[in-house]
Amino acid sequence: MLFDETTVPEHLRIQLSGLLEPGMIHNRVMRFEELYESLPKDASVRVGVYTSEIAPGGQTSWHFHNGAGFFLVLQGRVTIEFKDSTRHYQAGDAYAEPIGVIHRAVNPEPEIPFLCVGFVVTPRDREHVVNVKEPW
Repeated sequence: MLFDETTVPEHLRIQLSGLLEPGMIHNRVMRFEELYESLPKDASVRVGVYTSEIAPGGQTSWHFHNGAGFFLVLQGRVTIEFKDSTRHYQAGDAYAEPIGVIHRAVNPEPEIPFLCVGFVVTPRDREHVVNVKEPW
């Protein structure tokens, strides 16, 4: 069956427009705000902004991030699996992933692709993401 984005339930799709009330010309919605002390302190860092999609029922490789990573869920749901815990997010949620901790992202939806935007800041001499084989 081909995916039809018109069938995605509203609660699993982020609202990106239609936020302006009559007479408003701009509206900003804060999705993630916290004190964060782990950004690289180098004079030059690698900054990446990317989109990511995980097929229904799919997952990423086990991996870790060498720098700070922040993500905004645009569509669907995701489960982030760590060795001893899991975290769950859905459309409209924003979250940070810990530096140097092995994990993977799993799309628990059987028919809806998971979509997100990622923003990463990494020391200039390191890759943003390092894939690993089955870690345990």
